[in-house]
Amino acid sequence: MISREPAPADAVDPLAPRELAAVARAAMAKDRARRLDSARTLADDVRAWRDGRPMSLYRHTPLEQLRRFARHNRALSAAIAAALTILVAGAAVSLAYARLAADRAAAEQRAASSEHDARELADARAAEAKRAKEEAQAALRVAQGQRLAAYSSNLLADNPTAALLIAIEAAKLSPGAVATNALWGALAQLTERRRFIGHDENVADARMSPDGRFVATAGADWTARIWDARTGAELRRLEGHRCGLVDVQFSEDGKRLLTVPGRPSDPRVEPFQPRNSVDVAPRVWDVETGACLPVLKGHRGHMRGASWVAGGRVASWTDDGVRLWDATGKAEVFPFPGMLDVAEVSPDATAIAARSGGRPWLRRVADTAPVALEGQPDATTFAFSPDGKRLATGDPAGRVVLRDAATGAALAEWRPARDGRRAAAILSILFHPDGTRLAVHADTGLHVVAPDLSREIARFDFTAGRLHPTCLDADWKRYAWLGGTAAGVRDLATGEEISAFKGHEYLVECARFTPDGRQVLTAARDRVAALWDAAPGACLPSFRWHAGRAIASLSRDGRRVLVRGEGGRVELRGAAHAPEVGGAGAPGQGRAVVDRAAHGAPGRHPYFRFCSSRPLRACSSSFPHRIPRSGLSTAIRS
Repeated sequence: MISREPAPADAVDPLAPRELAAVARAAMAKDRARRLDSARTLADDVRAWRDGRPMSLYRHTPLEQLRRFARHNRALSAAIAAALTILVAGAAVSLAYARLAADRAAAEQRAASSEHDARELADARAAEAKRAKEEAQAALRVAQGQRLAAYSSNLLADNPTAALLIAIEAAKLSPGAVATNALWGALAQLTERRRFIGHDENVADARMSPDGRFVATAGADWTARIWDARTGAELRRLEGHRCGLVDVQFSEDGKRLLTVPGRPSDPRVEPFQPRNSVDVAPRVWDVETGACLPVLKGHRGHMRGASWVAGGRVASWTDDGVRLWDATGKAEVFPFPGMLDVAEVSPDATAIAARSGGRPWLRRVADTAPVALEGQPDATTFAFSPDGKRLATGDPAGRVVLRDAATGAALAEWRPARDGRRAAAILSILFHPDGTRLAVHADTGLHVVAPDLSREIARFDFTAGRLHPTCLDADWKRYAWLGGTAAGVRDLATGEEISAFKGHEYLVECARFTPDGRQVLTAARDRVAALWDAAPGACLPSFRWHAGRAIASLSRDGRRVLVRGEGGRVELRGAAHAPEVGGAGAPGQGRAVVDRAAHGAPGRHPYFRFCSSRPLRACSSSFPHRIPRSGLSTAIRS
């Protein structure tokens, strides 16, 4: 004991409390510095251990402090333990319920997924059933449309109006080739009168003879054709030119035909023009035999134009000047300074206006040299009055100058209204045949001007492309327009569309009125020329007779009508006017609508016409007022 430390109390007795062992070790320590300094400290630590208070000689661990607290506070410790037990149990129960809820949610999700799959399957089956039903309905509509199209075709010969209405329904039910053919068949009966098919390339121009018997066409296939206007049959093929043709013109008596070749750069013939092939020789043909009369040889350069002039002569102009040809093919040559671009010959063939060498000129046929037109160096458009005494010139700056055709002196000037940014360039000028007004085609439209240029009479939008005398009818009440693949007729006073011609497949090159103004002739790049009614029903015959009220029945050929008056008398009447121009088939293929004069007014007669292309009420009466549908006495199918 003297040389070593005493054994710890917990080593002698393992069950001895650690606190007392620490006190005993401190009390028996050999080192005075580590030994207790007094018995009081020993007693205080023992009492603190006994009372459960903190000791100065021993530091309790947290677990030991917890045990001491539980031992000295048994009730409180029990309550805390119970609370902890309840909390643990609650947590365990919550976890169990959470797991159950998660399992239930997973089961519900699986059920919902199965239900969604089942619903999608049901929707797919419903959609398939709907599609099958729609396909069946579509097949039924197609069958009905084809049946209606066949019925329309069968009805076409007897009633083209009803055939058109049925064809429209067929096209609605079953769009396709069958319905389209039915529609075109009905439309051809109603508006399109004849097609002239035979050219190998584009048709650049088409004209009808003055008597309405023939149609002449100019083709890019180097040929001109003469057709029977009534049947559409090709009568003559005029061959001999070395390039495509751009113009054909009948002589005033209709016995000869002038054919004009085009420039190599002309877009109407350029794609079909062989390299280095130029034809500057217009030709004159006999219409009845197709024999080539004089070939108008002698020009050099590029063909600019040609036309008939007074005395049955031909005027032609190329880069090297103007020539006047007689019936034997001999020509008078009228050169101009520089290269000639544009020329116009007066109706009496006594004066020539031309743009040559970059400026305008006027030359009297009897003079030896041309006279420069002063004050308008950029003039590019010329038009002589019908009497040949006045000359109208137009320029890109928007000026129209009226001149004396003998001297070229300016008499008056007129400008179309500007659009605020630039002048309205003058594209072409045309005198009315009676000389009472001018038509000026400018960028701003078509202007009708007084003959002395003192005022503008009217102004209209003009979409006809190139203004030509045959673009307007003889009374200047209508004009033929063309645009893209379509053409038509509009009222010149109101701009209202009267007819539209939409049968061509490619660009329409020209649209011209026939001499009687009843029809329009078109030529297009689809190798087709076509003849159309200028107005629906324009070429259908009408009948008049003296009777207060009548019932009529039409013959199959459409030229006679059997009329029964109120007194029972039956008469066979002929057509009041049954035009033959164009030979529009059997006009009896339609409905005859019978009406009577209003209250038997003096000088008025019952009237009806064939309404194959207009509503019945629109053509039921010849009187200025419209008779209501209830006034129609009957409708008889031919």
